[in-house]
Amino acid sequence: MRDHPKSESPDTTESDRNDAYRSFFEQATEGLYVTTVNGVFVLANPALARIHGYDEPATLIAGIKDVGEIS
Repeated sequence: MRDHPKSESPDTTESDRNDAYRSFFEQATEGLYVTTVNGVFVLANPALARIHGYDEPATLIAGIKDVGEIS
């Protein structure tokens, strides 16, 4: 039998963990993002979009082709 951290039930599925991460990412008040090594956005959270004046992450990702463009 494997020991599990107290915060994680042995019944926690990968899907549950992914949902928890997604919720953390989307509800964070700080701007969070993932880029390629070339500086192209792959993911951005709603907070980052708001910080930079966009209505939603998809608009930010479509509008900024290089993270070097934002300040």
